[in-house]
This record gives sequence, C-alpha cells and structure tokens, in this order.
Amino acid sequence: MTNWMRASVFGLILIGGLLPASEACGQSQDVLRLPMHQNQLEANALFQALAPDLHWTASAVATLQQELAPTETPTSTPTTTTFLNRQQIESYCQSFPAIFSVSSSDGREELLIDRTSLQTLLREEKLKLRRQLAQWAGIDATGLLRIAKTWPESNPPPDRVVIVLHGIHSTPAAGRAVAEELHRTTGLPMLMFLYPNDAPVLESAEELLRELQTLASELPKTKISLVAYSLGGLVARSTLEWPTLKENSALNQIDQLIMVGPPNHGSALWEYAPLLEGAEVWQRIRNHESLGRPLQQIVGTISDGLNEASADLDPKSDWLLELNRLPRRPGVEYTVLYGDRGPIRPVAGLLIQVGLQQLEQNVDLGPLALRLAAVTRMSELHQGKGDGVVRVSATKLEGVGDWERLPISHLDWGRIDTEAGRTINAAIANRLQGR
Repeated sequence: MTNWMRASVFGLILIGGLLPASEACGQSQDVLRLPMHQNQLEANALFQALAPDLHWTASAVATLQQELAPTETPTSTPTTTTFLNRQQIESYCQSFPAIFSVSSSDGREELLIDRTSLQTLLREEKLKLRRQLAQWAGIDATGLLRIAKTWPESNPPPDRVVIVLHGIHSTPAAGRAVAEELHRTTGLPMLMFLYPNDAPVLESAEELLRELQTLASELPKTKISLVAYSLGGLVARSTLEWPTLKENSALNQIDQLIMVGPPNHGSALWEYAPLLEGAEVWQRIRNHESLGRPLQQIVGTISDGLNEASADLDPKSDWLLELNRLPRRPGVEYTVLYGDRGPIRPVAGLLIQVGLQQLEQNVDLGPLALRLAAVTRMSELHQGKGDGVVRVSATKLEGVGDWERLPISHLDWGRIDTEAGRTINAAIANRLQGR
C-alpha cells in the first residue's frame, strides 16, 4: 500500500465521526467479514463496510452510492471496479492489527474487521485530539462555571444551587441568559456546565461527574438542581443513571432534574445533525467571532466534538436503547417540558407533499424526491407533533409523571425576551421554587 493510501486510511480513522452502522449499509455485526477472491478485495466493498463508523460524510456517500447506482442493462457500459491486492490488504492488517485480520477456511479467505476495536480506537484518538487542540488554543472545552453575579457575597454556603446544561450545537451565551433570568426569578445561585456539544454523550457525562465531585467537596451539604436543555438532558440522565457512574456519592446531592425538549428517544433528524455544525460555524462568522483568529475558530469547531453526539441521537443507537432500559434515579424529581410548535403546519405539510408528487411526475428526481418526502413527513417538524427537532412522543420517559406541554419550539431556548422564552423560564422557575 502506498504512503498516500496508508495516510488516507489513518486520517479517516483519526478524525472520523463515530456513527453506528446504518441500515442502508446493512451492517450491524461486531465483526464484519468481506470475502476475498484470488487474493483480492473489491475496494468499494471495504469502503461500504467502514463508512458507517468512519464519518458521517463517508456514511452518506456510501448510502448515496447504493441509492444512485445505475441499473444494469444489456447496453449499459460496465463500471470500472478497483481491487486491493494481497500486499495492500496485509499492509492494513500490519498497520491496524486489532482491527483487520485475514481468515482462511475451506480454501476461502475473508478480511475480518473488528468494529468494536475500530470504534475504541476512534473514540480514544478523537478524545486526545480534542483535548490537545483545546489546550493548545486556550479553549475551555469542559468545566463547571459559576455565574459570579448570581452568588451571594456572604460566606455561608447556599442551601441549593442550579446547574444549567446546554444542548447540541447550543452556545454558552444562551445557557447563561437562561441562568441569569432564573436567578432573577428564584434568587438561586447558578452554575453552567460547559462540555463539547457534539462529543459522545457518555463521555460528557463522565466529565460532568468529575465536576460534581469537585463541587460536592466544596459544598457537601448543598442540594443541586439540574436544568438541562435538549442533548443536555441525556448528559444529565447518563450521569445519574448509567451503571458505571450512578454509584458515585457526589450524585446524592442532586434531587431535581428539569429537562427542556429532551430527545429521550432520539430524533429522526439525527442524520442531518452535521448541517448544524456548518450553521454553528456560519453563526460565528456572521457574529464576527472569527475575525483575526480563524485558526482558533477551526480548532474550536473540532474540540467541541466531531459529530459524535448525533450518532447517539439515532433512535436505534445501542447506547440510547440501553439508557432507556435503565430505571430513574431514586430520590431525584424528574420533569420534562416539551414543545409542539414545529415549523410545518398541517395544511402546509399537505401542500408540500402534493408539490413533491407533482415535481416527481415532471422531473425524475429519483432518491432525492424520496428523501425530501421522508423529511417533510417527520413528526419532529409538524406542529402539534414535534417542536422542530424532537417529536412529542420522543420526550416522554417512563417513570416521569411531570410531563408538561408548552407552546414553544425547540429553538426558543435562550430567547428570554420572547413570549416562548418567558414561558420556558416560568415553567422552570415554578419547579425550582417548589423544592
């Protein structure tokens, strides 16, 4: 294998986003087996097998390759196929022995791919990459920050504090605005948990637990309320409920979790979450945050996660299914506040569907039309069924009786000067004051 090919493979493994195998690629096993013929392996078969784990872009390309593959006809031009020879395959095995190996049985050979080892390598290398880049750029990627003006100047420790958690691709500014408004209403001291907003949820939960241990040592008798928006709700739940984390004594001081728009059962929009990364970068540019320091902004985009959290939001992800099999934490009062103001109204949704049908009759859009139609049918986007990102039914959580519908959309968080923003804060404040 050439140096260029070796570097390309390692580059994909190093920076790829960790995604579960998609149905489109038809892979879900821990060990994938690719048949070899005459000491050769079709290159595209290897790409199709690795794509779901390497990065969302690779997964999307693999899916589109299958969807857009031309139908073979007697007059069609044969497609050129690229093969990897035995030397190239052995080079893969030597470079990544825990991931690739060759198996021989009954005169047949297969390339084995250990997906568990691949995912472990991805997770470890990306975590090191994010931390190194954040340290180099002077970025606080993780931390529990006190909002100083909400804390009393007197020495006695407060009876209760509130920790606010932001969501996927959310900004600290929105969380701070909510926290300061809640303080104005309740008088409670506020903290913000900053975490990579697009890293694996369980990794962020581990970071939150470490911060809570430090806080518990400083304020051993203070009760803690968690106010978590969107993905932050899953981070908080994982900290309280995941088997490897929940036994820590620092968690005993938490007696309240208020979640706003939590995707407790994922979102059908998880595959399109990478678009939010582009929107986040564009927002920074539009706000002139990148002027004079473009490199730092690129570093910031990488250090806050490589689209890994969106994989956890897949309703069929192993991690999310396991989390929802776990019981609620005893002694913690759970609240779910959810919205139903999706952007598509019933009549508009019908018109969109009719328009797509008419377009398909006049223009052969093929898979594109099917994708557009599928998106417009998603409950997440329809008023009365979702808030624009999370469908109403996906917020419901077994064992939680306090489940309140609010006339809000998913993006109303942090907009404290709007009617929807005031509605959210009032609902949260009422529950904080009730403790």
